[in-house]
Amino acid sequence: MKQVYLNEYNLPADNNAIFFPYSTGLIQAYAQQFDVVKDHYEFKPTIFVRDTVKNIVNQYDNPDIVGFSTVIWNYRLSLAVAKELKNRFPSCLIIFGGPQVERDSTKFFKKHPYVDLCVYGEGEKIFKDVLIDRLILSSNIKSSHHKVLHSKDLEQDLDIFPSPYTSETFDNLIEIHPEIRFKGLVETNRNCPFQCAYCFWGQPELGRRVKHHSLDYIQQDAEWFGKNKTEYLFCTDANFGMFKRDIQTAETYSQVKQQHNYPKIFRVCYGKNSTDTIFRTASTLAQSGLAKLVTLSVQSQNKKTLEAIGRKNIKQETFEKLQKQYDKEGISTYTEIILGLPNETKQSFFDGIESTLRTIGDNQIFVYHCQVFKNTKLNSKEYRKQYKLTTVNRQLNEPHSEVRSDEMIKEFEEVIIGTSTLSVKDWIECAVLSWTAQLFHSMGVGQKTIQWLVSHCGLSHIDIFSCLMYSGIPEIERFWEIAQEITEGKPESQVDQRFGNMNYEPEEMAYLNICCRKESFYQDLLKEIRFLFLCHTLPYSPKITTLLKKDMKNIPIPTNNLSEFAVKTIIYSGKDNK
Repeated sequence: MKQVYLNEYNLPADNNAIFFPYSTGLIQAYAQQFDVVKDHYEFKPTIFVRDTVKNIVNQYDNPDIVGFSTVIWNYRLSLAVAKELKNRFPSCLIIFGGPQVERDSTKFFKKHPYVDLCVYGEGEKIFKDVLIDRLILSSNIKSSHHKVLHSKDLEQDLDIFPSPYTSETFDNLIEIHPEIRFKGLVETNRNCPFQCAYCFWGQPELGRRVKHHSLDYIQQDAEWFGKNKTEYLFCTDANFGMFKRDIQTAETYSQVKQQHNYPKIFRVCYGKNSTDTIFRTASTLAQSGLAKLVTLSVQSQNKKTLEAIGRKNIKQETFEKLQKQYDKEGISTYTEIILGLPNETKQSFFDGIESTLRTIGDNQIFVYHCQVFKNTKLNSKEYRKQYKLTTVNRQLNEPHSEVRSDEMIKEFEEVIIGTSTLSVKDWIECAVLSWTAQLFHSMGVGQKTIQWLVSHCGLSHIDIFSCLMYSGIPEIERFWEIAQEITEGKPESQVDQRFGNMNYEPEEMAYLNICCRKESFYQDLLKEIRFLFLCHTLPYSPKITTLLKKDMKNIPIPTNNLSEFAVKTIIYSGKDNK
């Protein structure tokens, strides 16, 4: 029997939780339907836990075919493992798939000759065909060397691809790794009808027509998760809630949770433009306690930026109506904004933050840094030149993941830190504003106080945050340092060993530090608000002291075990930002 090894490296998060290797699971489950594959190939347990190159390669024994599912957080490790495997086992066929594979990989093969094949797009059918062709061609690698195989026959019936859960593909992993708390990935449909410039979804070559799994397929997956006590699920659909059938999917998972008490969380990416269907879907998930928040995405409030990235936002009055509708039902929302998009200026970005905060009430705002991914319009030479994109490759440390040891391969992400309309200096200021807004509003450090200042004193959120940004408060001073460090290629995520061997967002780390000195922090904050009143020639109100005490009361007192406190406070209490 020929040996097949699949690789899909993920990072353990809190308490050794890690996602099932879903992409490679789909490929294996489909291939093993065919007798010719079952009769000639043995699939070894998928290697999915990130480790050193040496430790990973030592798990191999005479491989014939090796597949890698490559994404931004495992790309360099995949390359390093593939190179070492080719040195040890020169006759093995090495295949790369996933979103890191480019349409034209000519330069890639010159730089990485140890990779034999790349698969662009859907991989299930192609991988099966490669396995069968390999039997005919035997070990003659040259006949199938340095090619990019494209998914031309895009399958419309997704049910022909068996679920790796119900097909028992993952059973051996569960048995081998009893120490791991597996998290599940769920796919109910595939593709995206939108063509946002920064996104891999919706590319014409991949097919923009959305195709679906049957409701019966979805029901069986849901039952599997319930019976196997899988706590956390992430739905990979690009626009969950866009279709009426998504209401049925939400009902299915809610019923399974009611029956089995699992899953606990069903996290989704909601549709780009919120509709009544999304509202009904979100209401169903919220009522069963499966979903914390609903997305009301805008990415930018600047019309020229939206045109440049190929997006259209819902009208402001519609946005406000939806926000009130969710508030009435007691469903929390979060609004996403991206920093670094083309045609955005410092002023338009500040205005967008202000407009959003005035609309969302007590709900959250998330700000992401614009990443440049392969196979996107944003990554094209023409687009980069047109908008004069300035980027930096910064170390990628995923929030709420364990810190990689020095022996581990480091991964990087390309982030925009300047454009033709936004200087690097302005980007730094926008980044500091973003973290400040998320700390005080989304994480609640001064939410009630600031809302009162806006509603009763004629101040804007930007007036207040601008004052705090230059206040000298240590936690905010650190924001300036982090922003500068990012422009030099250092990571956004922060680590403080007092709070364990875990990566946290800058605003989350600031929150933890505030917990440890909340009395002195609120004294500092009171001084800055007094100064704010002085700058705007406003009479100081004693009401401020009362409001600050209320905000301070909501800040938890740290326990002796700060590592455990951080996990419970940030990840499990709903304070996790993004």
